[in-house]
This record gives sequence, structure tokens and C-alpha cells, in this order.
Amino acid sequence: MAARSSRGRRARFSDEVLLVASARVRMLCEPMRIRLLLELEESGEATVQQLADRLDTAHRNVSKHLNLLYDAGMVRRRKHGREVCYGLVDYVALWVIEQIANSAADHIDQLHELFQDAGTDGAPTSA
Repeated sequence: MAARSSRGRRARFSDEVLLVASARVRMLCEPMRIRLLLELEESGEATVQQLADRLDTAHRNVSKHLNLLYDAGMVRRRKHGREVCYGLVDYVALWVIEQIANSAADHIDQLHELFQDAGTDGAPTSA
């Protein structure tokens, strides 16, 4: 947790902390990585193949994104025989995802209401 100054404001973060924080935020900019984090929260732990099957995507794609999440310190890996199991480590990132997703859902609902009030379904009209 960041230290507070005598005026109650957050102390500035070091360049190192900002670098790591920005790397973690970048990890959340890819829908597949968000899906993987959500799936790991639900399942607790899973192999690459299990995640690929559940998310209906290629093994290679899941492996690539899990390696990026691992390098960013957001998931852990554990050897289980010949397989590697992944688990969620960064629950704060998951909380951030949920907050942003809830905000996005609210925004979409507001847009739908605006289009309904305007008498359109939101579909583009031809000129």
C-alpha cells in the first residue's frame, strides 16, 4: 500500500512500481486474458488444455496468454506430473476487471435506453 503524505495524499509511486503496474494493466487489455483470469477464479486451477477446452480456443493461444500472465505475476504455475497447472494469484486485477465490466454494462444499458427513447433499436439507419 502506498504511504500517505502528511497532507493525506498518496505519496508518489516509484518508477519501478509504475512500470510493474502499467505492465499488469496492459495484461487486462486483451479479452482472452480476461477470460482466462475469470475461468481460473471459477475453477481454482486448470491445465492449458482444460482452459482451451472450456474457452473453445486453441491450446497454443491459451499457452501464449498464460505465459504473459505468468510473467506479469498474475497467475502461478505448478507442475503436476507431466502437466502444468495454472492458478490465479492477482485477485486485485480480477476486482479491477469486475469494476470496469460493471461500468461498461451500465454504459451499454444507458445507450440502449437512449436509443429506445429516440424510437430506434440502435441499428444504423440508411440515409
